[in-house]
Amino acid sequence: MANKEGVFGIYGLTGDFRPYVGNYAAGGDCWRIRPKTELALRPGDLIFFHATRQRDNLNRQELEVKSQAGEFLPGFYTTSGTNLNDSIKLGWYWYECPSKTTSPKTDWHVIAFVLRKVHAESYLTSFFVRDTHRYYLQEPRLFVQGGAKAGPEDLKAIEFANRNGQVMIFPDKATKVTCGRDVSKVSLDGFVFQRAGMDELMSYDVIVGLQKPEPLDMRQQCWSSPNGLWHINQAERYEVFSRATDHVQFAQISDFVAQNQKKK
Repeated sequence: MANKEGVFGIYGLTGDFRPYVGNYAAGGDCWRIRPKTELALRPGDLIFFHATRQRDNLNRQELEVKSQAGEFLPGFYTTSGTNLNDSIKLGWYWYECPSKTTSPKTDWHVIAFVLRKVHAESYLTSFFVRDTHRYYLQEPRLFVQGGAKAGPEDLKAIEFANRNGQVMIFPDKATKVTCGRDVSKVSLDGFVFQRAGMDELMSYDVIVGLQKPEPLDMRQQCWSSPNGLWHINQAERYEVFSRATDHVQFAQISDFVAQNQKKK
């Protein structure tokens, strides 16, 4: 949720942060992963998280995705950056949970990607639907009207945004919504499993949908190749969590770990 200044804060992130003092350095340093002590958000900035064991491969490197890669589209995947503990849960679930792996690893990190307001408003979010785009790019679960499920007004706003911007929003896995600039409709499951609406969806820069499994069910963003990758490559990068060293931060999800520790 946004705070009173309109900035989406990072709930659960510990540490002291300096004031924002200027744009990120250009040139060969532009993809450097910075420490979390340098992270400061301003009103209008967008933040996304990525749990990974490939931290060093993301440092100072342009994000590239080959045509055969990707979960439902070739692209780079993130989750909403409004709650750090959500992404720590996600990292633990994929890399350590007994029901997901027989060889747990603790060498993973959470990297924050920050798109500054000037880029988000100039190139990504469309003027007439900017509030809708911002909300669903940052809010991990809820809908604008405040519910856990999309109501008629939520669906109306989502479909209007889908017709008038470069961000495609799926409200859930099963509800069909307008895909593309015509009247065709598709659900996220229909797209993922049946490849429905493939041509229309390839024209979007970012696809937002509830795709993570229970007990993590939350929105993720697919920055599709090539246009979406261009956007996420403009983002500043910060290491906001290290599994190997941030023990106090990790302790904040101890109840989640205990509940999911037993292999199902």
